[in-house]
Amino acid sequence: MYKGDLTELQAAYDLYAGKDLSIYTQDSKTVLEEALKEAEKVLKLGENAVKEDVNEALEKLNTAIEGLELIPADKSSLQEMVEKAAVCETKIDEYTPETAEKFKTMLEEARKVLALESPSKEMIDSAYGALQQAISGLVLRADIYKDKLKALIEEAEKKRFERLYEGERRRT
Repeated sequence: MYKGDLTELQAAYDLYAGKDLSIYTQDSKTVLEEALKEAEKVLKLGENAVKEDVNEALEKLNTAIEGLELIPADKSSLQEMVEKAAVCETKIDEYTPETAEKFKTMLEEARKVLALESPSKEMIDSAYGALQQAISGLVLRADIYKDKLKALIEEAEKKRFERLYEGERRRT
């Protein structure tokens, strides 16, 4: 019987032993925990570990690591934020080009995160925060409202003039 080299097994074991596995699904976490227990038994054999046992434990551990599945994060808050942002998107021409570009970029990034099958909570939180900040940072273009205000003033003056004219006509 040949002695096994424990180097790779020890490295793989050290990556996950004692780590917080709460972000993984229960099934994939259970498989990993079982593989870690087997690896630990072989590692405790030290120099007496047989090559076949080392290789088998390493293969099982690597398979378990590859099979880890993240618990899907809740995307509902990001979905709501994207829906709110869609309202701003319909009026994008009313905002300054600089703030509109940043907003469009952050909205696109948020949509990409939503399109992922199982993004991490950190990805969702980051996209949410960036989009929220981009929405808050939107600045209305002054020229649009200046023109609208001017039109409203002109309309009000016209109505006032018409009322004055009607009043004068009634007196005469």
